[in-house]
Amino acid sequence: MVSTSGVLPADGNSPGTALSSQSASISPLRIQNTSTPTTPLTFIEFFSGVGLVNAALSGLGWTCLFANDNDPKKNATYLANYPTANLVDYDIQLVNAVDIPKATLATASFPCVDLSQAGNRRGINGEHSGVVWSFLRRIETLVSQGRAPRYLLLENVPGLLTLHEGSSIDILLRNIAKLGYAFDLVQVDARHFVPQARNRVFIIAGRGLPTSPFSLMPDDHIHRYKVRQAYERNRNLPWHFFNFPSLPKQSPTTLADIIEPTRPDDPRWWPLEKLDYFWSHLEHDHAPRLAELLKAGEHTYLTAVRRGRRRGPREQIFNLRFDGLA
Repeated sequence: MVSTSGVLPADGNSPGTALSSQSASISPLRIQNTSTPTTPLTFIEFFSGVGLVNAALSGLGWTCLFANDNDPKKNATYLANYPTANLVDYDIQLVNAVDIPKATLATASFPCVDLSQAGNRRGINGEHSGVVWSFLRRIETLVSQGRAPRYLLLENVPGLLTLHEGSSIDILLRNIAKLGYAFDLVQVDARHFVPQARNRVFIIAGRGLPTSPFSLMPDDHIHRYKVRQAYERNRNLPWHFFNFPSLPKQSPTTLADIIEPTRPDDPRWWPLEKLDYFWSHLEHDHAPRLAELLKAGEHTYLTAVRRGRRRGPREQIFNLRFDGLA
């Protein structure tokens, strides 16, 4: 059963045994309407990285009141982009909720290492991805203090939906519900907006939203496949389906539109030894295709991703994309 004395225990990378059971029963919640005529467009962001969430929201008129990340290189880039930002540069487990300002929205692009195909697949309680519980503990404290963000936005890789038969997303949704939030769950690929294949899962949660726990999930592109399966497993939770606009069919830009021209003598070009390594580790059927493009002599933009070869987990190979996407 789910504890009623509190949602999350002390800091660590697990929600605790009282909250980790997939069979835990949670009654549909009645969420008090906390809306106001003029809701300020303010947000706080955790796992802020180089500031991509800030870039997206500030362009829509939102103001960042607080940011947190403990990676020195990412923080240096963040401050280069936003020199006056209120950036706290230490581990989230050391962040005191008293120091977190009240805001309308809290975001968490928490680490994907334990959820991604390229990672160790340990799940939502892993060493890296498990820090999401530290984020939710801060939200729990803000709720108890009457300073809860009206909205939450959590983002991660599609493995969040599928890992361990979906247990990671199930546990996460149950804990968000216990904090008094209704939510929507969507999956969106960045290729609809920019020339990049980047599939991501978003949880959009809010307090004071009307909820119909047993209503039907919309039949659209962002509520598909594994998202729908997560909904079917958790239909008794407080779902609120937002009226999102349709996705653009494709990005209005191409790689050629956004990649900066580079002179042949630019020192950032790879030396011969790196080129040799790249060619020797190309996927076997990609090398001849690349050679044909070079032979044609035309200006072509391609991207490559490094992956572990299936027949040899320790061996790294490069896969090229020939569809114009990063």
